[in-house]
Amino acid sequence: MNELKIQYKKYTTRLKSMVTPSVYTKSGIRPSHDWQIILEVFFVGLLVVFGITLYLYMQVSNGSFVIQNAQDQSVAVYTLNQNDLKKITDYFTQKTTTLQTDGTSLKIPVNPAL
Repeated sequence: MNELKIQYKKYTTRLKSMVTPSVYTKSGIRPSHDWQIILEVFFVGLLVVFGITLYLYMQVSNGSFVIQNAQDQSVAVYTLNQNDLKKITDYFTQKTTTLQTDGTSLKIPVNPAL
């Protein structure tokens, strides 16, 4: 029972020392150690992303990633309404003519002092 209390006390003090900012008091601030941890996490994350990308690529290239029935494939045919198409083309031709006339006409700025 005493051994269990001693182990519990050691564990809680170690846990408290990891959580509190007093970790730096023993060995000081170690930026190289912090950067090493950051770089290790970055490269492990990069390796995980590369692995996931490779897995998805292999699954898609084998055709086993996307399962689709042949009956579900349907091609939709869209027909254009000629009146709507004419309205759209007229709108854009009107826009181009207004842009061309505005660009070529001489604009005299208004003097705000007058």
